[in-house]
Amino acid sequence: MRKFIPLFKKFLYTILFLLSFSETGFAYRPFVTEDAGVVGKGGIQTEMGYDYTKWDNNTADHTFLLISPHYGVTQNLELAVAVPLMLHQAGDNNAMGVGDITIAAKYAILRENNKANDPWFTVKGGVKLNTGDYDRGLGRGDIEYALSAILSKSFKDRFTFHTELGYSFVTYKKDNDLGNYFFYGVAADYVVKKPFHIVAEISGNKNPDKDASYQNQVLLGVIYEFSENIAFDASIKKGFNPASPEWGGGIGLTMTF
Repeated sequence: MRKFIPLFKKFLYTILFLLSFSETGFAYRPFVTEDAGVVGKGGIQTEMGYDYTKWDNNTADHTFLLISPHYGVTQNLELAVAVPLMLHQAGDNNAMGVGDITIAAKYAILRENNKANDPWFTVKGGVKLNTGDYDRGLGRGDIEYALSAILSKSFKDRFTFHTELGYSFVTYKKDNDLGNYFFYGVAADYVVKKPFHIVAEISGNKNPDKDASYQNQVLLGVIYEFSENIAFDASIKKGFNPASPEWGGGIGLTMTF
């Protein structure tokens, strides 16, 4: 844990540094469910955060998304990469390092009333690499290709709902018990009074371990918009079947440049 403290300080310094250069909007941390929005041509959006997951087998994962940039290639196409720094705890054994890196693309197909800034149906494709050390518990030891469909809809500028349904193909696996799986998410964002939001989500997936039960969890949280370009989020989550996370939570920032 002593090695973790200097790293956490660097994470806070990085946040403060980036805050001084931010200029515009926010996306949807803390959801697992993807939203249909894209950043637009030339836009750059960065998500940073800390997430904790406790499992019922006496293991826990600390995940630090030191940087997760999104770049708008065109008005409809967005590219993103997520590089997690992880601390995996299994009893008295700790392992720290880079986890499985994810690269993804989103393409907005349909927009509400043809408004350029209001997509409501989007498709997403991505690949999860096997960059995390499988033997130390930092990665799943496979490469996964995922495709999903996303719907977002706002009502009276207060309620926004998001749904995502997708499928992941598992390849190059070190664990033969792993298999393809589908995943889903349903999320809601309610603006109590700007800049304060309450958010909730149910998400889950067929367990990649073919012999294990489904993984499902519920999330509750808040989003606070410091400005049009900076948003803070905090959340807690709870699994509701044996293979799901026992509990967890996180905090984060989302900024658009």
